Amino acid sequence: MRNLWNLLGQSAPERNAERRTAFAKALERLLLVSTSGAFFFALARSIPVHAQELTWPPNWIYTLDLFLRYLCLVWFLAYFFVSSVHNDKLKGSRDAKDLGFDALQSIAVLAATYALGFVLPDRGFAFKDGLYPFVFSNAVVLLICLTSLWLFADTQNLGLNRVRWFAAAVALVAIAVSLCALHSVLILGFLLFLQFLLWLAWWAYFRIRLDIDVS
Repeated sequence: MRNLWNLLGQSAPERNAERRTAFAKALERLLLVSTSGAFFFALARSIPVHAQELTWPPNWIYTLDLFLRYLCLVWFLAYFFVSSVHNDKLKGSRDAKDLGFDALQSIAVLAATYALGFVLPDRGFAFKDGLYPFVFSNAVVLLICLTSLWLFADTQNLGLNRVRWFAAAVALVAIAVSLCALHSVLILGFLLFLQFLLWLAWWAYFRIRLDIDVS
């Protein structure tokens, strides 16, 4: 960097922590807006298409599969919303660790949205691929939980760490079931139950973030 300032013909300025924090928070806002926009685009594109597929009596395996995909997508949207609230107003600076985690979870969640089949027609895991979309989506949940525990466990309250461990355990069970079980009404019902447990974890996470400044 010293060569840059020599080339510009001026001395290197002093490090301005306040301005660097402002840039970091602006990047976090950009990630939030971009990822949220992708979620709403995915929903706006998919709902009219799937609404045309409604039949009676329904194909229960297909219907439960699709319903579970939507629950996964909305869970990611809800998680990303809560995890991003007040980041620009938290006390202290936002360092490379915070920005790296925000970028990682944004990319991972968008990849899960693609894998669930909501980004482009006939892309991602289709119905014929069985339970693989839920392997991928729960792997993203597991990745986010374990990464946040690795990066932030020493700075967070015990309750938040327990929520992360609980969600990681639920995601791990869902991955194992999705890899080993058949694509059936019974298994999809069990995966719906596990998704309900993830929503309970989200609710606990929301209640913590509602009143406490945490990453």
